[in-house]
Amino acid sequence: IFIIIAIVVFSLITPIFNITKIEVKGNNKVEAETIISLSGLSEGENIFRNKKSKIIKKIQENSYIKKVIIKRNLPGTVEIDIQEREVAYQIKLIDGYIYIDNQGYILENSSQKENVPIIDGIETSQDELLNGKRLNKNDLTKLNTVLKIMESAKTIEIENLITSIDIKEPNEYKLYLKKENKYIYLGDGTNLNNKILYIQTMLKEEKKNPGIIFVNGNISEGFKPYFREQVIEEGEKNE
Repeated sequence: IFIIIAIVVFSLITPIFNITKIEVKGNNKVEAETIISLSGLSEGENIFRNKKSKIIKKIQENSYIKKVIIKRNLPGTVEIDIQEREVAYQIKLIDGYIYIDNQGYILENSSQKENVPIIDGIETSQDELLNGKRLNKNDLTKLNTVLKIMESAKTIEIENLITSIDIKEPNEYKLYLKKENKYIYLGDGTNLNNKILYIQTMLKEEKKNPGIIFVNGNISEGFKPYFREQVIEEGEKNE
C-alpha cells in the first residue's frame, strides 16, 4: 500500500510527467486551439492532475463535439481525439439559420445559408433552439422519416437536388427541388421505394416543365402518381 501511495505521489509531483505537448485529432469544424482551451489543459501542468471525464465534459460544451477520447502518452503528451457532428439540415429564421445534424442536435445559429436542405414546418419553438439542445420529440420523429426519405433519394441520385423539406404535416411531406423547379408531394413515409421510382420517371419525362409530382396516395391500392404542370417559386405553398 505504501509503495502504491508513493508511486501516486511521485507521479503527481515529478516534473517528468508534466505536459509537454497537446495533440488534437479528428477535428474539422472546431479549431484545435478552441478544443485545447475548452479542455482546461495547459503545457507544464502534471499530466495526471485532471480527470479524463472532467476534460471530456468541458470539451463537449461545444455543440459540434459529439465524442471525445483522451489518451495520455507518457511521459508528457496528451492526445485529444474528436468526433464532430456535421451540419445536415438548416432551419430558416427571420434573421438567419439554425444548423442541425441528422440526430436533431442544434449546432449553431448563423446568418449564413449552408448548402444543405432547409427543414420547414418544425414544431420546436425558437426559444428552444439553443446550441447543444435537440428538436422536440415530434420533430425528432419526423426527422427520422426525413432521413429515410433522403436515403431513398440517394438511390436515384437526387438527394443533392433537394432544396427544402416541409415536415409540418406528418402525412404530407413535401420536397422542393429548386434546380428542377418542382415540388414533390410525397405523402407519409411509407412505400418509399415505389414512390421514388415514380419520381425518377417523372423527373425524366417532365425535365423541362415546372410543376408538382404527386406520389402521395396508396399505390398498392390503385393510386396512380401523376404530374401537374404549374409555375412555382421556392417557398410557395401549393394545396
